[in-house]
Amino acid sequence: MAFQPNDYLTGLNLDFDQDFTSMSPPGLQQQDFDLFGSAGGDFLSLEAAPNHEVAPVKPVVQSSPSPSASSSLANAVVSEDKRKRNTAASARFRIKKKMKEQEMERRSKELEEKVAALEKKLKQLEMENKCLKTMITQRNDKKNDDLLDEIKRRSILDSKPMFTYTS
Repeated sequence: MAFQPNDYLTGLNLDFDQDFTSMSPPGLQQQDFDLFGSAGGDFLSLEAAPNHEVAPVKPVVQSSPSPSASSSLANAVVSEDKRKRNTAASARFRIKKKMKEQEMERRSKELEEKVAALEKKLKQLEMENKCLKTMITQRNDKKNDDLLDEIKRRSILDSKPMFTYTS
């Protein structure tokens, strides 16, 4: 049986101004609703109210009871109405809970992917930093060696006398 939210909601004595046939909660599949379809009669389909708000209750339309109708009939009608509203509220809660769990799982995966990307970028930047430090160190070592060679060369030149004195 195909999922038809209006069938379920119509049987719950709830007043909706919106057609839910085109809506389907994200991530939910037909097998999620099979439990309600096989319960027999009352559960044909399942859908949450728009924006997860509580749906207004339609006034119960009954044929005028005969003066001999007992209070047990009224209690049964009230009890049945209460049971249907409770069932609808439970179904909305389960759908809302499942959607919230799916959103949390999606967000978790999103954050895990972001963490992995940031860790990869961190390793790349650490390697780049290490390479740059090595290049700077090598350049400084070369400058130091050149400077040392220059100092040595000058000291050798300074140690040789430029003129000789003869007396």
